[in-house]
Amino acid sequence: MKKTTSPNEPQPPTAPELLEIARELKALRASLAARDAEVSTLRENMQALHAELVVRDERMKDELHDLESSQEIARLSGGEASKQIAYHQGIRRIRRIVGEVTPRGASILVVSKGHESLVKFAGRKGLHFPQNREGAYSGFYPSNSLSAIAQLEALRSKGADFLIFPAIALWWLEKYPDFRRHLDRRYRLLHDDAETCAIYSLRERAEGTELAALLSEFRDRTDREPAILNWQCGWDLAAIFPECPVFSPIAQDAPLPYADQSVDIVAIGPDPALLAEARRIASEAVIIVTPSAEQGKGFTITIERDTAAACTLPETSIIIPCHNGIALTEGCLAALLETLPLGFQGEIIVVDSGSTDHTVEIAKSFGAKTFVESWKGYAAQKNSAIEKSAINSAPYSSSRNRIVC
Repeated sequence: MKKTTSPNEPQPPTAPELLEIARELKALRASLAARDAEVSTLRENMQALHAELVVRDERMKDELHDLESSQEIARLSGGEASKQIAYHQGIRRIRRIVGEVTPRGASILVVSKGHESLVKFAGRKGLHFPQNREGAYSGFYPSNSLSAIAQLEALRSKGADFLIFPAIALWWLEKYPDFRRHLDRRYRLLHDDAETCAIYSLRERAEGTELAALLSEFRDRTDREPAILNWQCGWDLAAIFPECPVFSPIAQDAPLPYADQSVDIVAIGPDPALLAEARRIASEAVIIVTPSAEQGKGFTITIERDTAAACTLPETSIIIPCHNGIALTEGCLAALLETLPLGFQGEIIVVDSGSTDHTVEIAKSFGAKTFVESWKGYAAQKNSAIEKSAINSAPYSSSRNRIVC
């Protein structure tokens, strides 16, 4: 039977109609592409305008600061006025340097002695160092280098990106020599000028970090400082590691007058002719220091270890009982991972007492062994954690340690 269609039933488009639809779709796509290009151009113009407004805002803040400073200085006289002029000029120079070497949005610690003007930066978050729990200046200096290091690493774990010593605070680097050594060996020194400031990048490694870790591991394992032969390496190792006995050969040509494996570490430059002799003399490692291809861009360090010379470090369980207080626990774990020596043989155990602030998830993200159990009192909780340590069931040895935080 022949199928009949109703006059009102939709008919399929004809070939000319399909061609017309295709032309309209093509025109529509072209129009949308043109609109996208216009939007992209508009967005770029708005970003450029925003950047210009930011620059103007920074200039206006500098001018306002200068005006406020001028008003303060106008009320002074004589030598005091001269001191204030120099102080505010120094602040402006520091702000200019910060704008050049740090990105917008960075968090910047400043050894400020509580001066609010020292922690004001356009487009960046300035923070006092040292500080109390509320983030204000603590009101006193650290008692020793270890205290300064602990607070720095805790603040770094919370997002601090840079540390600034204004010229008036550079005495810190003399008063706290171990703190300075910690900074110099771990973090890149971005700017160093006795007239303005020193700036450390807390997110970039210093040159020689691997060597510092090697020395730390050697020190922990042997309980002494390694002797280092500096043989044309091009690096002032005696200044960088003043606690180590560093010496140079009297004669620079091979063979050197040293017995086989008679020097802990031998540091050389990239000259292949020195390598075989360095390997003969070194008992622990050979350090190859290669200048960067870019002038003034530092060094690349390659470490060749004598694996037979390295023995196992004492096994250690670090135990952290906790309940909530996630910021403190996270800061503790971050500081541990930053400061544990190269080749650390041990474990970190977190025993949580039912925290409700994601402490368990954070602890696991740091690689800690994590257990959850009800609170039984500090001593009982600590003993329970010790029972869970891997070294608890091992035969007793003086090389096995437990540390309870």
